[in-house]
Amino acid sequence: MKRIILAALALLTPISTLAQNAQVPVPNAVLNGNIQTLYTPLVPNGDGTYSPRMVVGAPYASTQTAVTSSSTGANSAITATLAAQAGKTNYLSGFEVTAGGATAGSIINVTVTGVLGGTMTYAVSVPTGVTLGASLVVEFPLPIPASAVNTAIVVNVPAAGSGSTVQTAVAHGFYQ
Repeated sequence: MKRIILAALALLTPISTLAQNAQVPVPNAVLNGNIQTLYTPLVPNGDGTYSPRMVVGAPYASTQTAVTSSSTGANSAITATLAAQAGKTNYLSGFEVTAGGATAGSIINVTVTGVLGGTMTYAVSVPTGVTLGASLVVEFPLPIPASAVNTAIVVNVPAAGSGSTVQTAVAHGFYQ
């Protein structure tokens, strides 16, 4: 009987309430029409400890400032840069890259520079055919810090190839 009452209370509690207080998985959350278990990502507190990032509501601690950058081009090298902040450390939470297909397919190397541990490289296959497209979506379970204080983090995307009419790069994170 106790389990039934607890289950009923859990069903009556709004997901937003559960998510705002989550330090454990939030089961049976609806995301894009599908029932899933959401996990609250951890963010650094600046003292070597981590706290859960809120899924709903203010996602950052009072010491953190959200930052984003985006860029668009047509068969040209582009970058999305989390600019260096004096006396602060940037953290990359994730990034997205899209590219239209090209006249001749190829593989391009997307790099992320300025992060702790050195340059990260991701291979993206650009399809043959200008009406096709490619995408790369990377969301880190823990934000990746810059290699040092006052250091920019840059997502570098080379040209996708002749015939590619659009490519985009978006980087998002925070500094503290």
